[in-house]
Amino acid sequence: MVGRKRYSIAQALRYVTYLMAPLLVAACGAGPAESRLQDYQARLARTLQLELPIQSESELARFPRPRDLVAKPVTATIDLIELWSLRDCALHGLIANKNSSLGRVSLSSTKLFHELDFLRLLPACLKQLEISGRDELSTALEQVGNAKRERLPSFIWQALLGGQEYRDYWNLPQQVPDYDAAAGAPAQQAAQALIILAQAWLKNDYRVDRAAVETHLKKMRFGNAGVLQKSLILQHNYLSSLDVATKVRLAERPICFSAGGAPAPVIDNVVRKYFVGELQPWSVQLQKGIAQLQAAQQLEALLALGEPEAFQSWRLKRDELLEIASGAPRRHVQSLLPVLEQCGLSPGQAPAAYPQKMSNRSDLGLPTTTPGT
Repeated sequence: MVGRKRYSIAQALRYVTYLMAPLLVAACGAGPAESRLQDYQARLARTLQLELPIQSESELARFPRPRDLVAKPVTATIDLIELWSLRDCALHGLIANKNSSLGRVSLSSTKLFHELDFLRLLPACLKQLEISGRDELSTALEQVGNAKRERLPSFIWQALLGGQEYRDYWNLPQQVPDYDAAAGAPAQQAAQALIILAQAWLKNDYRVDRAAVETHLKKMRFGNAGVLQKSLILQHNYLSSLDVATKVRLAERPICFSAGGAPAPVIDNVVRKYFVGELQPWSVQLQKGIAQLQAAQQLEALLALGEPEAFQSWRLKRDELLEIASGAPRRHVQSLLPVLEQCGLSPGQAPAAYPQKMSNRSDLGLPTTTPGT
C-alpha cells in the first residue's frame, strides 16, 4: 500500500523479540512460586495505589563450607608395637584397617562405624589384657577408649550432619519450584530414625546397622529443606513489602471512601483470587514443611555437643530467619484487615463472596477457600 512502511519478516521477528524480552527475562529469573508472588504484589499495589518501598531481601542462611565443619582428630593413638601386642584381640584387625590408607580417606559414616565397633569390642579386649597381665597396654587402650567416648557426639555429628547428604538437604535452589510437603516426608522419617540410632549410641549401645544408616542418609539427601527455606524467605520479602506500603497508604488517605464503593469490588477480587486462591495453597504447604523440619532440628539439638562453631552459627541464624519468615502470611492478613473493614469487605459487612470464605485459621493466620473459588 502507498505510504505504509513495509517490514521484512526478519525485522518483524526482531520487533516481536524486543517486545517479549522483558517477559522472557522475568520468566527465566523467577520460578512459579515467585512469579505468583510478583503477580499478586503488582495487582494489589496497583489496586490500592501503593508506592512499594525498595524491597529489602532477607539474607538466606547458607550452609557452612566443608572445611569449616571438619572435626579435629583424636590425639590418643595406638602405636605399632602396641598394635602388634593386640594381635590376639578383636581390636587388632579393626585398628589395622583404620590405619590403612583406605581407612584414612574413608567417609564420615565409615569412620563413625569404626568408632562404634571400637567401643563395642573394647570391653572384651580389656578383659583379655587383664587376664594376661598386660596392665600397661590395658591402661593405654582404656585411655584411647575414654577419648573416643568423649568425642562420640562429634563423630556422630560428622557422619549424620557434616556430610554431603545433609548439605544437599539444605541446598538453596536458584529458582524456587512449587514446594510440596509430601516430597519432604521421607527425609522427615529418616531424621526421626537417625534420632533413635543416635540416642542409643550416646547411651553406650554401640550396635550399628550400616545399611540402615546409609539408607537414612540417602533419604535426607533428597529432602527439600533448602527449597522450603528459600520459599519462606521469598514469601516474607514480597508480603512484607506490601504490608509496609499498605500501612503508609492508609495513614495518608482512605482507600475506600464508602463501604462497597470503588475500588472495593476490585480489592475483593484481587485478595480472594490471587492471595486466597493462588498463594494460600502454597503457603499451607510451607506451613506443613515447617512442621516436618522439627525432626531435623531435634537431631541437630541432640548432637549439638559435637557440632562445629560454624554450624552452630548457621543453625541459630537459620532458625531465626525461619521463625520470622513463617509469620509473613499472618502479618499480611493483619495488614489487610483495616483495608477490608474500610471497604466493607470484612466478615459481617457487605455481602461479598470473600468475607464469607474467611475462617478463624489461628494456626496459619490465613483465609481459607472452598472448592470452586
